[in-house]
Amino acid sequence: ASHVDAARVAMESLFVTTRIDHPTEGLVIIGKNSKFVGRFNASMNGRIQKWYRAAVLVPKDNHDARIRDILGDMTHRAVMNFKLKDLPYLTLIVDDGVMGPVPMRDTGKVLQSVECRMIVHGANELDGIREYICPDTHVIYELDIELLTGRTHQIRAQLSAAGFPIIRDSLYAPLTSESVRQGLLSYARQPDDDAEYKSDDECQYVRDEHGRRLAEEPEGAIALQAYQLYAHDGSIFGSSEPVTFQAGHPWWHSA
Repeated sequence: ASHVDAARVAMESLFVTTRIDHPTEGLVIIGKNSKFVGRFNASMNGRIQKWYRAAVLVPKDNHDARIRDILGDMTHRAVMNFKLKDLPYLTLIVDDGVMGPVPMRDTGKVLQSVECRMIVHGANELDGIREYICPDTHVIYELDIELLTGRTHQIRAQLSAAGFPIIRDSLYAPLTSESVRQGLLSYARQPDDDAEYKSDDECQYVRDEHGRRLAEEPEGAIALQAYQLYAHDGSIFGSSEPVTFQAGHPWWHSA
């Protein structure tokens, strides 16, 4: 118990500088004091690069061409903290034309769409991964991603909208469907006094044709890892040279 208490006290005196989603694994930078956190956060604007690995499902038909199409800069617009009463909070990718306010009928909040940017630098096909059976209709690729804007759930939302859901990501896998994304947005924007949309009605896109809930939080880890952080200015870490931090192998590489 004394070791547990000591660890708890130590953690309470530390400061988190970077965060990752709950089902994501990988690097998190923790500071000993607020001064370091301030210097680190000031360096985030273009001087610190964050890299991720993601194992995704790709439809088997013409999969080489599909993957080539997403290499390079990937940009979407998204509504952050999108919430319906029957869904968890999520990041919803929307059409580029959705630039104005987005009123949320279930929460009463008015949200704005924001830009999400990342770069897919590379893709390697995998024969399979640990503790996962790939559907016969798909193949698995591991993507090497540089995050540029760092929005909540950004990589998960963007890859899903591109048609390549991250393995085990039950929250975003259903959002590969453009009709589902548009349906959720249309439902959320309807005023309560609209005769077609009652405030106590459930959105039809929350469940599949068998009545099962869609877009639920993953029960365990998804195939996404924050694997590298590169600081151009190493002085914040006490170095006169650039500094690189790297995580170990992701869970899906384990034997």
